[in-house]
Amino acid sequence: MNKYERLKNERIYHKELVFFGIYFLLCVVAIGIIDYSGRNFSINKEIIPIEPAVEDTVPEEQLIDINTATLEELMSLKGIGEVTAQRIIDYRNENNGFLDVDELIKVKGIGEAKLNSLRKYVTAG
Repeated sequence: MNKYERLKNERIYHKELVFFGIYFLLCVVAIGIIDYSGRNFSINKEIIPIEPAVEDTVPEEQLIDINTATLEELMSLKGIGEVTAQRIIDYRNENNGFLDVDELIKVKGIGEAKLNSLRKYVTAG
């Protein structure tokens, strides 16, 4: 290969590089335009507050009192089976009742997560 052919090949190679570089940049810009085309960045838009979700709470008269509940009433709570319900009753009998709902954490089988899920359904007198 002589010097002329080598220079010719290098020029073609450089032209291809420039072409693909420009093509790549145009693709990036096009993707950016498509991505932002549906968005409105106007500052003067009215902000509509999101209403808080309705809490999943039970009316106070329907709360289960862990100091007086029967085995069946305790078992009606989500996540409380017969064994855990009996443990609640046993703990209640051994400790003269519960002072507050947080004391349920001392019952074997009730951890922090289960206590948090029960909190809105039970009361301690």
